[in-house]
Amino acid sequence: MKFTAAIAVVASAILSMVSAQGGTYTDISNVAGFSPFNITSASLAPYPLCINKPACLTLTGTLSEALPEGLQYIVEARYLGRIVYSDREEDLCSRLAENGTPCPLPAGPVNLTLCRAVKPNMPPDFPCIWKFSILNGAIFLQQATNTLLHAVNCP
Repeated sequence: MKFTAAIAVVASAILSMVSAQGGTYTDISNVAGFSPFNITSASLAPYPLCINKPACLTLTGTLSEALPEGLQYIVEARYLGRIVYSDREEDLCSRLAENGTPCPLPAGPVNLTLCRAVKPNMPPDFPCIWKFSILNGAIFLQQATNTLLHAVNCP
């Protein structure tokens, strides 16, 4: 449960730090005290997100605890408080395995990449507040980003 909370905080904090000019995150100081995942670098590519095309979040660092199997996650985007985009209850380990990182993931150095297509129902050119939530059994943990991200129709 402690690790689940940490993943939610880490992912949300990372997503909240995207630069509007690129896909590189630079300020991760506000997650250092909360997580067994000590992040040394993070990136989101491409940014802005392309509707109907994959976007990848890559995190590099060190795990002080193992990443267990059975974690589910939810991604939501809100515009003016309303949900305009949602991916519900994806298996986190399955998604990581698709990108070359099977679970359980042992403690130690780690490079995680999580890719997913931005669904066609994402409204283009709307700055949205993103949420990344983790579900571990009956325990629901959620943390919202505080930066607006947007998606566009790419050629």
